Amino acid sequence: MSQGNRRRSPRTATSLMGQWSAGKMRDQGTVTDISREGLSLKTSLPPGLKRAVKVFVPLPDSGTPRPQLHLVEGVVVWRKKRSCGVLFSDLCRATSKALTQLEPQALHF
Repeated sequence: MSQGNRRRSPRTATSLMGQWSAGKMRDQGTVTDISREGLSLKTSLPPGLKRAVKVFVPLPDSGTPRPQLHLVEGVVVWRKKRSCGVLFSDLCRATSKALTQLEPQALHF
């Protein structure tokens, strides 16, 4: 596996608006792609490398017509200007199921 691409799960391109926090830092951003392992986040001031981060993102729920807000937690594994990559540390069952529903379609909310 190459050093620059550690992905093992297929990514789904999105334009989901979310919110994130890392310590006292908080901001909004756009989740530009997401998989069962992590996400890419475009934001005005991304958190630093290796920083623990919480991201609230709307994901589909088969039981409701509207997306439900899910909390995902992870660590920033890459950062470029106004974007960063978050590797998930742990996902609850509901979030894992919602992410599975995303594949292979792209969502735009």
